[in-house]
Amino acid sequence: MTMAKLTLFYKGRAIHSHALEGKRTTIGRDKDCDIVIDSLAVSPKHAIITRSGPHFHIKPTGSNKDILVNHQPSGEQLLIHGDMIQLGQYSLTFAESAVTLDFSKTTRPSTAGGRPTETNINHDKLDELVGSLNVLPKSCLQIISGEHLGKTIPLHRSLLRLGLSGNQCAIIAHRSDGYYLSHLEGDCPPLVNGKAINDKSVLLSDGSVIQIGDIQMRFHEEIAKAAAI
Repeated sequence: MTMAKLTLFYKGRAIHSHALEGKRTTIGRDKDCDIVIDSLAVSPKHAIITRSGPHFHIKPTGSNKDILVNHQPSGEQLLIHGDMIQLGQYSLTFAESAVTLDFSKTTRPSTAGGRPTETNINHDKLDELVGSLNVLPKSCLQIISGEHLGKTIPLHRSLLRLGLSGNQCAIIAHRSDGYYLSHLEGDCPPLVNGKAINDKSVLLSDGSVIQIGDIQMRFHEEIAKAAAI
């Protein structure tokens, strides 16, 4: 588990995550801001997030009277898990904590393109993730290839990172209309039902097959369906 963070999206694609470590976090076009968004739709000093104990509040700054939170104009507001802040074609999603599922590379010889020939799931981290859950979620991923065939990964958070930072990495984000998969890092985008998603965010449907490296997972809208397979 990690601390609270904001994930920046552009046209639905996740491009950056920022951990909310300090007492205040500034958002704007100005290069001095903690989160810089290079867009004319964003003011130089657009908004500020302040932390009070475990709680985070956002409020507009400068000449802004309102900001859009979950598509609604808002002044100062308490942020809750899953809130989305609209900034033109950009958006920020607030997560009280995010789950990361790491994939560890093997030391087998590389392919002609220099990429590893196999990717394995870190079994200890997967068991820790699944064992830490107290609430049974509605949706999940089920691993359908490799050593951990049949393992299920409950989607109990609004954000789930899959892969290794700096290598092949994707993110699943829960929005009001479902779960979206986006390519975050690496030269090879994930596949959904055999097709590369490239720069798009893809809405997952029940039974969608996701492939990251050599690992394949099936998305289930209802966790009971995975248990029945």
